[in-house]
Amino acid sequence: DVFVFMDAYHQSFGELMAEGKPCTLSHRLTHTMKRATNAIFVTSFTTAAAFLATAQSPIMPLRSFGIFSALVIFSVFVINSFVLPPLTVLYVRNLEKRSWIDGFKAFTCGLLTVEPYVDPALALPVVANGAGTGASSPPKSDDDGNISLVHVVNPMDKYNPATMRRTERFFYLHYYNFLRGPAKYVILVVFAGLFAAGVALWVGLTVPTEPEQWFPKSHMFQQYLDLTGSKVLAGGGSAHTPPGN
Repeated sequence: DVFVFMDAYHQSFGELMAEGKPCTLSHRLTHTMKRATNAIFVTSFTTAAAFLATAQSPIMPLRSFGIFSALVIFSVFVINSFVLPPLTVLYVRNLEKRSWIDGFKAFTCGLLTVEPYVDPALALPVVANGAGTGASSPPKSDDDGNISLVHVVNPMDKYNPATMRRTERFFYLHYYNFLRGPAKYVILVVFAGLFAAGVALWVGLTVPTEPEQWFPKSHMFQQYLDLTGSKVLAGGGSAHTPPGN
């Protein structure tokens, strides 16, 4: 959950720039929560449902373990939804792009002075005639007519197939287009069938009536277990009866 949330936060800057929206910390957190919370909920729900399916097992320890695990996963999802956003703010304002000494000073509640946090989005240049459209600003000239090579990076360049790596091209193009088609319904049906089959097999589990045999019958240790279990410890048979006169 933490990885998904922080990965969505790091990607939020370029995504908001591509949409022409403000990239301040508050806007990035709002965008991150809308995007990451849905993904975290889906993964938490499917995992909790798998554990909750064990509640149908006739074996009491397995049934208790499944219900407890499902409740823990749901609780972790709720806690992460409330805790990760403020922790991200603390990390960005006090630790990100700071040395460990400055990070320590930032948590002293003002006892040690440290440079205040400045939102990098406030220093972004305003792109005319292309904000939010992916256009780059034209070259600028100073008072003497010298043209400065100022170029605002197009945030949509990372989605350009020509600049993507092979793995990125596969997921952004081929795999994404594959999931947009009817294949997603086939995948859902297949995994739903696997889930139902797993629940049916899990419900069919029963408590073993006798110890599992780890060694073959001819093994001396297995013969010792059979002898002690069926004769000596059982208190019957002729193994413990002394011979008569």
